[in-house]
Amino acid sequence: MISFNQRKNKHFNYKPRFDKNEVINDTASKSDDLISKWKKTSNSLRGSKNKGVTLSILIIILIGIIIVIYYLENKY
Repeated sequence: MISFNQRKNKHFNYKPRFDKNEVINDTASKSDDLISKWKKTSNSLRGSKNKGVTLSILIIILIGIIIVIYYLENKY
């Protein structure tokens, strides 16, 4: 009988690029930075006076679209 030599599993000796402890600390600091940036931007946008202007522009655009739709439905 012929016996077959089975291949051994390859063993790689390497160091991981990111250590799990470092990843946890990095994500915590990144999330804190993201939260602080979000709070700064949201606070600056809350006090802006542009809300009324953008709302009125959106209403005008909506009325224009409704008029165009009405015109096209009656024309065809």
